[in-house]
Amino acid sequence: MNAINIRIEDAKLVRKLFSLANEHGRSVETEALSILASVLAAEPEFDRLAVARRISAMTPKDHIQTDSTLLLREDRDRDE
Repeated sequence: MNAINIRIEDAKLVRKLFSLANEHGRSVETEALSILASVLAAEPEFDRLAVARRISAMTPKDHIQTDSTLLLREDRDRDE
């Protein structure tokens, strides 16, 4: 079993944690674990397609893009 110790110096935060644990009828440790688990579960996954669409949206629609194949060939031929 893994364990972590967290020192909480904010008295208001500690009171809130004890209050929530009491409301839910569980130990402070179980309440803290529940809060931590719910926050980590809510973390959004990294969406590569969404990032690509945001980057694409940064390029003006009337701007003609150069084909990367042409740029790679040009660079390759320059080295020969």
